[in-house]
Amino acid sequence: MMGLTVESLERHQRFLDRIAKSGRIWGLRKPTADGDLWVHSTANGDENRKGEGTAIVPLWSDRAYAQQCAKNHWPEYSPFEIPMEEFVNVVLPNMHKAKVLVGTNWNAHLIGHEIAPKKLLTQVKAALKEAGRAV
Repeated sequence: MMGLTVESLERHQRFLDRIAKSGRIWGLRKPTADGDLWVHSTANGDENRKGEGTAIVPLWSDRAYAQQCAKNHWPEYSPFEIPMEEFVNVVLPNMHKAKVLVGTNWNAHLIGHEIAPKKLLTQVKAALKEAGRAV
C-alpha cells in the first residue's frame, strides 16, 4: 500500500509540474441531452457519513493519460482540454462549492491522488509561480 501512496504522490507532482508548464488540464466527458457530463467516481469509504463515498472528478496533465483511462474504464467518454484560466477561476471554485474531490493523474487502474479543490488551487498557483507563469 505504501508503494501505491508514493506512486500516487509522484504522479500528483507530475500533474502539477506538467500543467504549470503547458497551461493545459485534461478531463473526460460525454455529450448528453442536458449538456456535457464529466466523468466522475467515488472515494472509497464513508467520508460524508451518508453511506456513500465522496464524488471525485479525475483530471490529467496529458491527453494520453486521460485517453488511457477512457479506453479502459469509460469508453463512452472523450478527453477534453481545460484551459488553465478556466481551471483556476471556474472549475476548481465550482468543485469546491459542490464538495467534490479532484483525482490527479490516475493510472489505468484508477489509482491516484485525491485532493480537495481548494488545496489543489493553492498548489497549482505555487506551481505556476515556480514555472514563471501567471493566470
